[in-house]
Amino acid sequence: MMKMVEAIDEGDYVLLGQISVAIRSPYRERVGRVPSQRSHDLAANSAR
Repeated sequence: MMKMVEAIDEGDYVLLGQISVAIRSPYRERVGRVPSQRSHDLAANSAR
């Protein structure tokens, strides 16, 4: 999970997607769909 946070901080959304596939299914379900780029991440936050 820390690597996912680091990937977001660094704007490395390709790595974020790769990490999300590698984590266990129950955690993947809790994390939800990961954004593929920063603009998608920002849009998801503003929709909350």
